[in-house]
Amino acid sequence: MIITIISITLVLFTVFLLGLFSFVFSKRQENHPLLTYFSAKDFPNLEADPVEFLSAKKIKLRGFFYYYDRSTKHKALIVMPHGIGAGHHAYMHWIESFCAEGYLVLSYDNTGCQLSEGKGIKGIPQSIIDLKAALSYVKSTVYASYPIHVVGHSWGAYAAIRSESLTPKVQKIVAVAPLNNPTTLLASFIPFFTLLKPWIWLFHYVSFGQIGITSTSQVLKKTQIPTLVIAGDKDEAVPYKHHFKHYEMPADKNSFVHLHLAKGRRHNPYLTSKAENYVLDTILNGVKVIANEKDEAKKSAFASSIDYRLVGQHDKQIMRLILDFLS
Repeated sequence: MIITIISITLVLFTVFLLGLFSFVFSKRQENHPLLTYFSAKDFPNLEADPVEFLSAKKIKLRGFFYYYDRSTKHKALIVMPHGIGAGHHAYMHWIESFCAEGYLVLSYDNTGCQLSEGKGIKGIPQSIIDLKAALSYVKSTVYASYPIHVVGHSWGAYAAIRSESLTPKVQKIVAVAPLNNPTTLLASFIPFFTLLKPWIWLFHYVSFGQIGITSTSQVLKKTQIPTLVIAGDKDEAVPYKHHFKHYEMPADKNSFVHLHLAKGRRHNPYLTSKAENYVLDTILNGVKVIANEKDEAKKSAFASSIDYRLVGQHDKQIMRLILDFLS
């Protein structure tokens, strides 16, 4: 009798938690109303061709091909999945910098994000499914013959590393601050979730199958695509000890994997230290603080005070490292 009660309780608890995790990922990610997001129009002569393609369950994803000078033969096509928070427009300066170096860039919004359809993001592994759809879409375009690289940050980096198993074949991968797996991320980001690791694992397996539970470190062990992984040793969002540290052994044994740990840097090491700290401390933390502010004048003052020149201030050494690797 006791065993039956325990079993029923455990089943009900499991169903409750799976529903809870599903609810956590059921919300859309939109651009923050107090922040300004850049587009191709903010960069003279940068072209942006709109695209639409279908991801799983016929959800329509939207984005753009970005480039300078349509008549030029570009070096390669860079596909750029974005990080968690909003959509790909948060990375416009990074996108433009690759275009300025002669690359064609395809960037898009994931399921449930900004320009794309979807009631919510569904879960962290959804970025892999959306990247698969993007790569498949490329095969139907005039750029199908281009060599393809995948470059991503954070959530986008997590997906980028897994493009080694997708088609068409990717030539090179650059992953900046990739998380190791969703279970580790959620457990380290939300302390209470540490006790729920088995259920987090189960949710991702039930929702996404094997791709939902495969760690980045496991992928790096066997990849045969040149992969550059960059992270900051002071990253609070994707902490070194829970993520990057686990990539060191695969890198030692797999010559295709190259690691760069940026000393004293945080979650956005492709920015200068000054810009990174400003984005994380002034802008992102400021948005969290101002969220509870009811005085519209104070909200407006905060929005007006933001120095967007720093958003596009890239770390020259990190960018050179990435560009040299791609070329």
